[in-house]
Amino acid sequence: MRWLRLISIITVCVSLTACSTSPTGRSQLLLLSEDQLNQMGQQAFNQYQSDLPAANAASQRYVQCITRAIVAALPAEQQQMDWQAKVFESEQPNAFALPGATWV
Repeated sequence: MRWLRLISIITVCVSLTACSTSPTGRSQLLLLSEDQLNQMGQQAFNQYQSDLPAANAASQRYVQCITRAIVAALPAEQQQMDWQAKVFESEQPNAFALPGATWV
């Protein structure tokens, strides 16, 4: 019974210390540091770039135009981040964001 109480207290303490606020103002639980997430996002982005061919130049320009408009609507501190967006040739329709200011 004591161990269960101790584990419960430790779990609550870890949960409270890991809580953070996202750039959108919502509460979030962070189990990894922002640097770790950014590094993981960059690794995944590099893997996509090596595995998939890039889409044509017209598609890239179109996505860059949309990306600039979205980034312009962000708070000033987030506009300064190194945002990257890239279109890859793939049969699977999909879009997602990676940590570290990367959209694929």
